[in-house]
Amino acid sequence: MSDAERFAAEHGYGARITAALVAFEAWQGQQRAEKIRAGLAARKARGGKVGGRAPGAKDKAPRTTMAGNQNAAGPRRRRGGDIAES
Repeated sequence: MSDAERFAAEHGYGARITAALVAFEAWQGQQRAEKIRAGLAARKARGGKVGGRAPGAKDKAPRTTMAGNQNAAGPRRRRGGDIAES
């Protein structure tokens, strides 16, 4: 159920009004998609990148994981308190 259908059902509108609201919502979505496509095409025509990761977006910091150093925090313990064998 779309937002328009939910709105119409909550406010007691009939089927004709609901259909009009759904059609309007679909039209708005198409307009937005066309605007986005036009903007991407203009950016591509200017020689800009379209899509992909932005430069500098990758975090290259090393991660500290227990997988690489299993004994860093001492022996692993099970729920009952028993020490698990490695």
